[in-house]
Amino acid sequence: MLAPHMLSFASGGCETGGAEATRLLAASFADLDASVLELTGHYKDASRLVLMHETSVVAAAVVHVHVEHGAIEVPIFAAAKAWRRQGYGTTLLALLRAFGRQLSLATLIVSATDESRAFWLKRGLHTVHFCKPAEKGAVRALGRAGLLRCFANSHLMATSLALDDGAVPGGGAEAEAGGSSAANARWFELIESLERLGAEPASGLPARRAAAALGYAAHEELPSGFDWVDYGRLEAFYAGEECGWGLRCTRAISDGTFVVEVRSPLMTADDR
Repeated sequence: MLAPHMLSFASGGCETGGAEATRLLAASFADLDASVLELTGHYKDASRLVLMHETSVVAAAVVHVHVEHGAIEVPIFAAAKAWRRQGYGTTLLALLRAFGRQLSLATLIVSATDESRAFWLKRGLHTVHFCKPAEKGAVRALGRAGLLRCFANSHLMATSLALDDGAVPGGGAEAEAGGSSAANARWFELIESLERLGAEPASGLPARRAAAALGYAAHEELPSGFDWVDYGRLEAFYAGEECGWGLRCTRAISDGTFVVEVRSPLMTADDR
């Protein structure tokens, strides 16, 4: 039987992930401003997001929310060399995208090295020159405001966070409550909600409450009357290079029980 890949993540200040995360982030650029590691100065409102496999740090990022400009800036994003090509970097990116949408932000901006550029291109990011007008405008607006920093031997790349129709980038209570600091406070709340889903499987958190924590709108919910598997009972595991990632439940599932939903646009062959 395959051993489960126990994933968890944490967010917070410069101490998050400990010395292992600090070394991983520091190694991502040859010439790095210490303030981005210590979350001081220009990065005092930023946070550190760390993905862990059991007790090992497998990927980490520094995340700076610019709610007034509807953007998430990721000045550092790194995957540990010993854990690469197993989907951990993609998993951390998926978390970043989900949080950005939850905050009604429109643009993801990263600092890419020559080594990481192929990773970002495969995931839909482009250098500013090749970005669509909306993303290009967001990057330039942040630059004019003096909010973007680019490290030596790096390139800014960006992509849309594909907001739902009707969402307003940078809008909502966070913007009214005081800009980026308030948005980062909301960021921590979102992460703590998600951490509870995976970190406390014994609590039996109902999937309907989990969906609420993830911010599904009323029209996105399934009708009442479904039996749900608690999200905390589900775990991801790695089944090798041929099969990739899988999902399994830690208890028996009764016939007719609803397990998990996958939400995505339906694409035809003409859309590819």
